[in-house]
Amino acid sequence: ETSWRLVAATGLVLVDVVEGTYGDEQARVPVNAHVCGSTSDLYTLEIADSHGDGIFTDHFTEPAYYVWMDGNLVASGAFLSGYLEVVTIDLPIQPPHPPTPPSEPPSPPPPPCVNLTVSVQADQYPDDISWDLENDEGHLVAVGNDQGVSTCVTPGATFTLSMHDSYGDGLCCAWGAGGYSVSVDGVEVAVGGVFGSEDVRI
Repeated sequence: ETSWRLVAATGLVLVDVVEGTYGDEQARVPVNAHVCGSTSDLYTLEIADSHGDGIFTDHFTEPAYYVWMDGNLVASGAFLSGYLEVVTIDLPIQPPHPPTPPSEPPSPPPPPCVNLTVSVQADQYPDDISWDLENDEGHLVAVGNDQGVSTCVTPGATFTLSMHDSYGDGLCCAWGAGGYSVSVDGVEVAVGGVFGSEDVRI
């Protein structure tokens, strides 16, 4: 004589259990109704008793029906007389999961470069020597003294190498057979050593 149904706030009947579903041996068997994807958070549980004596347990004080959501009790009760029990179930709105942030774009590959090497062979007075390397915008790329250096530069760019001797006798040949060279990826592109105070190569 018992039937019930679960209705969403939109009027959509989500579960409808007709009279006659329950026999004596089924009276205490729970019915699991899985409601997924509904946008409503307000539901109505309608329990009908065609005999008009309600639904209750043998002890009267215990609930005769329970409503659970994800393991949490959200409604329970009984009614001792009448043909219909209407229970409003107001469920908390589950916040949507935040969208997964987009992954960071991959880092751009490093610009191509070639290895530019300045090599210095000092004469007997290495403290006199210094040099600097500038790009075509006038920015220093590298500086040094009687020691050489290797640096990565943009291929095809123009550079100016300035060799300095504070005494004014260059690297060769009054006080030893000194000199310098410039190579790009192992290929020699400039050499020198005989100069006064300064030698400039482009």
